[in-house]
Amino acid sequence: MRASPDGKPWTAPTQVAELVDLPTGLTDHCADFVPRLCFILDDITATPLPDLYRNAAHPAVLILRVLLKRAPKNRHLDRDLEPLLSAFAQIDTDDLVAFLRYIRDVGDTADSDLHPLFRRLGPDAEEAFMTTANMLRAEGRVEGQARVLLLQLTQRFGDVPTTVRTAIESADPTRLDEWTCRILTAETLGDMGIC
Repeated sequence: MRASPDGKPWTAPTQVAELVDLPTGLTDHCADFVPRLCFILDDITATPLPDLYRNAAHPAVLILRVLLKRAPKNRHLDRDLEPLLSAFAQIDTDDLVAFLRYIRDVGDTADSDLHPLFRRLGPDAEEAFMTTANMLRAEGRVEGQARVLLLQLTQRFGDVPTTVRTAIESADPTRLDEWTCRILTAETLGDMGIC
């Protein structure tokens, strides 16, 4: 499955043979020897949304196809997901969490618009929604704190070595708090105790 981020239908080749550029005159002589190896294209960009709702055999595939087509930068994804409530009810929690992460990563729909949709699926789905939302907010806060600490270190000590940068980007919140406080008294980057 492939969705164009800008909403345009697929135009690239779908067979290896279309990628082989034979010199003029050899095409007819070699045609039987050029591998075809085609793949089936599910161009969801060119498929109308109502057709996507109708034509998926498995609930997770249906949800995936609709999300690939409609989730990126969508401020009202809740409207497109409404017809999928029965499909969401049939998937397991791990798949639901994966879809929720994708929605949060690529979409622009507010939690306040999505929450009622998942609440209707029952307490387990609502809990998965809330847990995922809280976890992603926490991850965002940690990433923000790491970015600020790197900016402070760069401002105070100059270029930050890759090993220090990597340690900060993979640190837990407690460690980041420790280093953020330590920057106030550290006289050198080594005094930070990061590596």
